[in-house]
Amino acid sequence: MRRVGGIKAQIDDGKTGFLVDPANIEETAEKIVHLVSNPSICQKVSKAARECVRMNFLLPRMLYNHFLLLKELDKIKYEEPSSESESDITPIQQS
Repeated sequence: MRRVGGIKAQIDDGKTGFLVDPANIEETAEKIVHLVSNPSICQKVSKAARECVRMNFLLPRMLYNHFLLLKELDKIKYEEPSSESESDITPIQQS
């Protein structure tokens, strides 16, 4: 995978994949050759990547994480914005 955008946060370099500089074709080629030449490493990385997806990115896990977030947000009370400042939503101090 290339070191761009959210990929860096999703790939554990060397464990669930390999991150390369998008402008470095040689580095990309080296990683591909490394994986093709080492099937056991390829299988180990593939297994770890599948487990990472299963634990973090499948729909049931994502729904559960969103549920936890909504539960936390529900604990915060917000004032309704005035008509003058629609974009200004400020939390009410809880005592």
